[in-house]
Amino acid sequence: MYPVYYNLAGNFYSPSDIEDALKIIEPLANNTNLPVRIAIESNYQLDTLIGVTDLTYTKNTFQYHSIQGKIVTRRNMGPLGAEILFVICPTEKLLQSFQSYGGVQAVFVVPDMDSDQPVYHWLQLHSAKNLKTGLEITGIAPCPSEMNRAIGYLKDYSRRLGVDLTHTSIQQGSLAIVANTLKTYHITDNPDTIYRQALLRGLSHAEADVLVKYFMKKVLYPNTTNANYTNYWQTLQDSQWDNN
Repeated sequence: MYPVYYNLAGNFYSPSDIEDALKIIEPLANNTNLPVRIAIESNYQLDTLIGVTDLTYTKNTFQYHSIQGKIVTRRNMGPLGAEILFVICPTEKLLQSFQSYGGVQAVFVVPDMDSDQPVYHWLQLHSAKNLKTGLEITGIAPCPSEMNRAIGYLKDYSRRLGVDLTHTSIQQGSLAIVANTLKTYHITDNPDTIYRQALLRGLSHAEADVLVKYFMKKVLYPNTTNANYTNYWQTLQDSQWDNN
């Protein structure tokens, strides 16, 4: 998963929050030769850029010192390549519109206000770090070691087969069995913890959704292969699944 940073000094955004983020983005872009794209919800939000020192912009482009790039909205985001994305005063829908693009290398977010719960929830799920303090945003409980190892095991198994966890054969096979094993041994968690941990382990957003669906189901899935849950439980005790 790409790293996510956020910057908001007060209760509401200010031009200085945007400028402080650009001061970090500029050397990162220059050192990596990555293009920068500014994303806003709609063209009405161009006003949020007013007052940012040394930033010039039009409806579709911007320049800040040595970096220049495109300004896009949720409706004309288009495919994203290897680039840095700077998201200003986003809605939850804007954040979700790009979250599955694989090319994004880093995301910087200046929220509209600190009371925007859907946006802060998205930041929590993506383990966002405060741009100035480097501290990760809190609010989601750590993942139990058994759950983390189950995610690591499924990641390794699916990759060896050359598919991901959205593939039907994985869901109906190992994913269902591992989910049943966790339920049998009373390992449960909340959807946010599972989703966040899946992203931290390098799985896609679609795979994270699948894990939440299977791990949160209250009843066992049909055991079509007569799998031995004790054997699977022993397999999940292996520390090789901690950080693979």
